[in-house]
Amino acid sequence: MSNIFISYNPNKEIEQNTALRMQTIASLYNLSVELPSRQQMPAKAKISSETQNRIARSAVVVAISLYKMSPQLQAELQFAMQENKPIVVLYDEKKGKNIDFGAYNKVKEINIDFNNTDEALHQIAPFLKSISQQEAKNNQSEKQSAESTNENGLVIGVIAIGLGLLALWALAKSDK
Repeated sequence: MSNIFISYNPNKEIEQNTALRMQTIASLYNLSVELPSRQQMPAKAKISSETQNRIARSAVVVAISLYKMSPQLQAELQFAMQENKPIVVLYDEKKGKNIDFGAYNKVKEINIDFNNTDEALHQIAPFLKSISQQEAKNNQSEKQSAESTNENGLVIGVIAIGLGLLALWALAKSDK
C-alpha cells in the first residue's frame, strides 16, 4: 500500500489544505500521496484522465468530506470502486455520510468525532490491515507480506496525521 490517493471537495479550503499537508508529510517518509488533477475542470465535469490514472495506480483512496459531497468527489469515488480500490471516507460526525456505496465491501466510512479522533483511527486500522492481508493471500511472498505490513503502518500514520490536522481545525473553529 505504498501509494495513496487523497481526494476532497473542490473549493473547501480545510479539506484541500489537509490533503496537501498529508502529501507533504508523507513524502518525508518516502510514501507517495497523489491528489486530484482538477485544473480548468468545470465543477460538474467528469474527472480528468490524469486523476483516473492516479486513482488506478493507488493502493488505497482516502476522501475527506466535511461538507456536502461534490459531484466531482462522488465521480472520483465511483471510479475508485470501478477500479476495485479500498476506500476510506472521512466525514464530519455532525454532517454525516452523504454517498451510497451500495454493496461495495472495500469501503470504510468514518464519521469523525473531532474530540475523539482515536476512535476513527481504531476503525480504519483494522480495515486497512484486513485489505492488506487479503492482498497478501492473493499474490505475495512472506517478504512482500512483511513489506506490506510496514507500508500499511505508514498509510495509517498518514491518515492519523490528517485526522489530527482536522481535529485542530475543528477545535480552532469552535473557539471562535
